[in-house]
Amino acid sequence: MTPHEYHLNTERPQTAKKLSILRKYFDVWLNIWLSDGCLAWVDKHWYVLDLFAGTGESRGADGETISGSPLVILERIATKISRFRDNGISITFIL
Repeated sequence: MTPHEYHLNTERPQTAKKLSILRKYFDVWLNIWLSDGCLAWVDKHWYVLDLFAGTGESRGADGETISGSPLVILERIATKISRFRDNGISITFIL
């Protein structure tokens, strides 16, 4: 088994839970940071660091592909991309 296959084939329930928490947590903070009250003082260039990023995807217990933390973050940002563009915010994503 290659290292990539090892990381892809995780069936640990804590991985799915961690990604669920990240998805909700990051979405809440995006809403706060992109609110009109915060945009006055939030910098126009954001840095997002995922210091524990894995391969970007994993497999759940039933074999379905699950987005890993880098993709979860990018997916959440993509849902608000017009808000970023409208306010001239750029992002540097560091893995």
